[in-house]
Amino acid sequence: MTVFVVTVLSVGISAAEAAPLYECGGNPACQAKRDRMSRETYERNINRCLAAAGATREQWRAHAVPRPQADKVRACLEAHG
Repeated sequence: MTVFVVTVLSVGISAAEAAPLYECGGNPACQAKRDRMSRETYERNINRCLAAAGATREQWRAHAVPRPQADKVRACLEAHG
């Protein structure tokens, strides 16, 4: 029983260390840290993806990008980090 508890705890701790979760609320510095990239890289990627979808940062922050364009932005961010 003790071995099982120690194993479960060690797996839980290593999983928590591997993937920190950040609630960034649109803060670019926090998002860059969460995604493990420089803020400049994050800014370049989000601007490129928004431009490709025909959306602006203001629309993105206000959650006002229509779903088809928002899906394009998300796919672009997945592809480019």
